[in-house]
Amino acid sequence: MNTALRPYGSGSAHSGITHFALLPQAIIVLFQDGSAYLYTDDLPGKQHIRHMRALAEAGQGLTTYINQKVRSNYAESLTADQVRALRHSISPAPAASASSPPSRAADPSTLRPFAADPATNTPDGT
Repeated sequence: MNTALRPYGSGSAHSGITHFALLPQAIIVLFQDGSAYLYTDDLPGKQHIRHMRALAEAGQGLTTYINQKVRSNYAESLTADQVRALRHSISPAPAASASSPPSRAADPSTLRPFAADPATNTPDGT
């Protein structure tokens, strides 16, 4: 599965997001402060993921959408090691040749599920 990170928008310093990766039922978002989060069809939900994917592809509006609609309702906060592995897969990458090493992209199947606080449906109980 290709989990290559793609640059978000025009790279403006005004956006809080630097990169994103689209997965079949999820999106990974990397922020300027170095944090990265996995959002899935389960958390925050399919409707949010569809909208977030469209905004990511358009390159605008995703930071505002997350801040206003999703906030801390993410499936998982990625570890520094997971972020480093993803950063090795930033697109666009040169075309791979037969002698190129395999991609070092993080395997999303290794991400642990995150249990939300059932009372608030947020990861931190707020």
